[in-house]
Amino acid sequence: MEPIYISPAGPISPIEVLYGHRGFIEQGKSYMAHKTGFTYSSLLKAFQEAGFTSFFGGSRPKQFELWLIAFKQNKTEEDLKKIAEEFLP
Repeated sequence: MEPIYISPAGPISPIEVLYGHRGFIEQGKSYMAHKTGFTYSSLLKAFQEAGFTSFFGGSRPKQFELWLIAFKQNKTEEDLKKIAEEFLP
């Protein structure tokens, strides 16, 4: 399958975006297998259902990324952005 991008771990094909890096999985690193898939809205909903109340995140479709920082404590938007600067792209 033709790669959609090259990562530090090597070429990544669409199937690996969905299911995990085949090379690592073949090496027995089953923790690299994706057990579920999310859209940003389904990821946010899962966190809300788990009791989280403060969120900051987003997606970068061209990089095939989703990211979210969530807290069960109430945080201001300013606090969330400051924390996100430390951890998110």
